[in-house]
Amino acid sequence: MIDITGDEARALEVYLSVLDPPDIRAARLGATAALDSGMTPAHLINTVLRPAQEEVGRRWQNNEWTVAQEHAATAITDAVLALISLRTPSGEWPRAKIVSGCVEGEWHTLPLRMLDATLVTIGHHVTFLGPSLPGTQFARSLDDIKPTAALLSCTTPINLVGARRTIEVAHRASVPVIIGGRALDAGGVRAAALGADAHAATAAGVASILASWDIRQPARARAADFCPEGAEIEIPQPGLVADCLEELLQRQPRLREMTAAQLDRTRGDIVDILQCCSAALVTLDHTVLDDFTMWLRDMRAVRGVPSGTIRMSYQCIAAVLGGGFPKTCTMLAAAATLI
Repeated sequence: MIDITGDEARALEVYLSVLDPPDIRAARLGATAALDSGMTPAHLINTVLRPAQEEVGRRWQNNEWTVAQEHAATAITDAVLALISLRTPSGEWPRAKIVSGCVEGEWHTLPLRMLDATLVTIGHHVTFLGPSLPGTQFARSLDDIKPTAALLSCTTPINLVGARRTIEVAHRASVPVIIGGRALDAGGVRAAALGADAHAATAAGVASILASWDIRQPARARAADFCPEGAEIEIPQPGLVADCLEELLQRQPRLREMTAAQLDRTRGDIVDILQCCSAALVTLDHTVLDDFTMWLRDMRAVRGVPSGTIRMSYQCIAAVLGGGFPKTCTMLAAAATLI
């Protein structure tokens, strides 16, 4: 049985040791022992599980772990989180009744489930609705449950436009929205542009907002106007992606020697770049594209992709878009200087 009851650094190191090679039994037994020894569920989540998952993501990004290793580790943490939820005592629920879920297009559920579990440990009633909430089904759930608030999560920047739509669904049901996740900025600028009523990154932050809303419900916030450029490239048409790829291959003929898998990844990068441009436009925040650009640069560099190729991709996308997308092309030119 592993011991994850020591100091935080040691506990994290021990827990990471059972993620690779994956040992779900050891992880569950270790978590059970930690809870039996007096460690609170919230402490276990926030000092062991959350930083461990961040380390898992870092190892994948740096090409130290494969996708399979990342998935196996995530499954173990998911199982431990389920165990913690079963060990959380129930009691009288407060007035706040929350529905939580990932915004349209977002499939990274674990960060939100950790936040939900922490909220439950401090006495809130949370109904988790899962990943990538479809608008009509989300609306039906809101009508059935009649929650005090909706708690939404967006991890990946390309899903920020979908977040705007999910928030709109909640507002049509007269439900205020708290949003969080890695795709949002610490200052709440992006959340405000999306029309969210509040932004929070921690369970304590969510609880504080709910306490204030318990006294006085907020007026529904309004999203910023979404410019036509952003709407047009949110879901890039296959022809646009093909034209951008062909422009890149013409400028760098040696890339025609790429394997089919490499070509698919390049197409995928083009789609992601365009969608991040759309996300930057919907949030009125060019740093969405800047942050993604630096992440893409570093992630591809450890996989042997020269930075010059990524820079050229930005230039090719701008060339294909042309004068009809002035805001997008300006952002692409600025972001290309970061590569």
